[in-house]
Amino acid sequence: MTEISAAWQGLVAQLERAGSARGRREMTASTAEGWRLLERTLAAGVRPSAVLMSERAAARPSADETRVIDKLRSAGVPCVVAPDQVVHGLTGGRTFGDLLGIVSRPDIGLPALLAAAPRGGLLVGVDVLDPGNIGALTRTAHAFGAAGIVWVGGTDPRHPKALRASMGSCFCVPWTHAVASPLAVVRQLAAAGWRNVATVARGGGPLVGEITGPCAIWMGGEAHGLADDVVSACDEALRIVTAAGVDSLSVNAAAAVVLSRLRSPGDYR
Repeated sequence: MTEISAAWQGLVAQLERAGSARGRREMTASTAEGWRLLERTLAAGVRPSAVLMSERAAARPSADETRVIDKLRSAGVPCVVAPDQVVHGLTGGRTFGDLLGIVSRPDIGLPALLAAAPRGGLLVGVDVLDPGNIGALTRTAHAFGAAGIVWVGGTDPRHPKALRASMGSCFCVPWTHAVASPLAVVRQLAAAGWRNVATVARGGGPLVGEITGPCAIWMGGEAHGLADDVVSACDEALRIVTAAGVDSLSVNAAAAVVLSRLRSPGDYR
């Protein structure tokens, strides 16, 4: 029989604190839930500070859980056993596996991001409200080689759902959640030498060919896209040409189309 650790209450308190945006901001951390996300966290070089596991996972782990628990322990990550009902209360009935970790998610700030980013492409997401879309956009930005992501307004990029949807890409792409207005961010990027390109559903020029140079791709939120004054402040506005009767794409699909033009296919391995 697996012994329940006396330390589980303290770790549960940390996980519960990370259940709010304020708690995540104060901790500069979030939660990684399930064996798959924890494995990708380790693969990205990020070491959870601790992992909570259920009695069941400790005593009768699946093959996937066994592999990941072994990796966690090899990395020196404390693995704390708690009662099944406690862990199930934290997972809320989700079925990603009875493993929950505390992981660092530092916001490096816009000046540091711009200083560190190679002169490729940035993704700027404005008022993206669904944390699932935050995660999906992060995965898309990672897939197409974006140098970083700037979130302006919208929901908390540290939201656990955003981490799950990113499938580990959130640990591979530098990011910041800007507190300035979109117009102020446009000016900051321009002053740092980035060309601001707005994506629009109507108007603008058709997206053809590659997008070159240090370029910040601006994507609006799910409901209304980018505000007119933000589009006007950008250097260029691009529209994805779609079939008749289709007036727009989802924010993640649109980002994938535009970001795929930042580099030629020959640049990928």
